Amino acid sequence: MVAAALSSAAAASENRSMRGAPARFLLPGFMTTGVLLLLLAAPGASAPPASDCGTPYDCAIAQVQREEFADAIQALERILAKTPGDLKALNLLGIALTGEGKKDAANPRFRQALKLDPAFHPARRNLAINEYDAGRTASARRHFEALLKHAPADDVAHVYLGEIHYAARRSATAVEHYEKSGARVTQRPAWTLHYGRALIDAGRVADSFTVLERLPEDDAASRFEAGLALGQAHAQAARFFGSARPVTRIRTRPATTRPSC
Repeated sequence: MVAAALSSAAAASENRSMRGAPARFLLPGFMTTGVLLLLLAAPGASAPPASDCGTPYDCAIAQVQREEFADAIQALERILAKTPGDLKALNLLGIALTGEGKKDAANPRFRQALKLDPAFHPARRNLAINEYDAGRTASARRHFEALLKHAPADDVAHVYLGEIHYAARRSATAVEHYEKSGARVTQRPAWTLHYGRALIDAGRVADSFTVLERLPEDDAASRFEAGLALGQAHAQAARFFGSARPVTRIRTRPATTRPSC
């Protein structure tokens, strides 16, 4: 199963000033270990048969959709042998190599595309996600922040930056990015849960209710964790107010007044 959440090769052919990825983030069946096939097809679409795929590049897209990564890699290498500066082919080859579990070979392809065109956002997004999945969060953060300078509404960058800041216990900053990620944050229960917890840590318990309600109803584990987080928040509030009330009464009570029985 696919390892990282990567931009669609189809989206790569759009205007290079892309303002974030389109609304669909995870294709069905690609949630186990990551998010690789980001927008390789429209929601619900299936890969065309090999005989109907069209150009060699379109055939490579179809092969990646069918998780035929080895075949896609061979096809894309043939394309790049003829047109080594093909940004879309470089990006898709990085996606296919990632799907094949060869991230160390994939990342140089993304970097090669960025060397040719630093404003080619799909390759930067994909490289950042691979860096994040490899635990190189400083590098991932640098690439996501660079992406936001050119595409400030990129929801993928925002949700990952939310995760990076949440892990570093920078809850307020995490919340800012989660909020800008829009519906993207709800497409993984862990992201939604972290968003809710970050809101609690930032003192916005009421808002956390709204966010945590978006957790899938059939995800008992995540809902249980959400309940624990909210329960702890309310327990802390109860302890605070429980200890504060006597102090308030003592301070506001006139000196000559006796407690009533």
